Amino acid sequence: MAYGVSPEDMSGDVSDRLASLAKNQAGKCWWCGARADSHEHKYKRTDLRRLANGDDLIWANDSVLRPIRSHRKSKDVLFGLILCKRCNDTRSQPFDRAYDKYAAYVSQNISRLWRAPGIRLEHVYGDGWEQEAKNLARYFAKHFGCLIAENGFPPPETLLRFLSGQDETKDFSLCLIKDQERWLIYKALRGKVKGEPGLWITPGLGWVNDHRLTGYKAATLIGHVGIQFEWHEDWGPQDSFYVHPHPVLNVVKAARTTRRAIRRLGTDHRQ
Repeated sequence: MAYGVSPEDMSGDVSDRLASLAKNQAGKCWWCGARADSHEHKYKRTDLRRLANGDDLIWANDSVLRPIRSHRKSKDVLFGLILCKRCNDTRSQPFDRAYDKYAAYVSQNISRLWRAPGIRLEHVYGDGWEQEAKNLARYFAKHFGCLIAENGFPPPETLLRFLSGQDETKDFSLCLIKDQERWLIYKALRGKVKGEPGLWITPGLGWVNDHRLTGYKAATLIGHVGIQFEWHEDWGPQDSFYVHPHPVLNVVKAARTTRRAIRRLGTDHRQ
């Protein structure tokens, strides 16, 4: 019988059940198998610079807050040694460029995207949106592969094949989302707190069966807009955002108690 357990955070610390199965993936590139000698960023440096805008950045995990000392070298913004330089730089360079355009578009349009039904990819990339959307999807496939490896598990083979050029997202999906909790926080504090919308990686959820990781779910967001990844080894081919010219922004609803707490937060800041 499969069960789901959730990592405590995305830095590699996992719950007791998963911890007994996790194995350190450092030292070997999970994509090509070469020696891992490169640190991928959990958050792109371009995003961190835009978010900082000349000020300090704060890293938060539960109740722990501390300044990020370096956008380039801080352990808070880097994965461990789980990729080689060739895969992290040369092979994935088109993915990074596609992501930078997407991130700039989301950041510039963040206020209106909550009410938008989706994102028109031609508005992000122009006439070449089809190839660029694939590159963007592969950026996120690489990102979620790093999250899985950082948590002590080899990413699924289908993710590796997608990164290497196979177009079909067999047994995993990549969907655009808009998160109500983060939208409500943004709306409550807009104009009251200086700065850009924050960068988020949600706690991951893993499914385990027969002492193996058989499924994984997590999301990464700029403010309240992001991408949700979900993989299950028994799934067939899945729909993903990049094949659609106007992919839907799927709503992730906040719990009622969370909505009430955020309303109180907004009231406190108005006083």
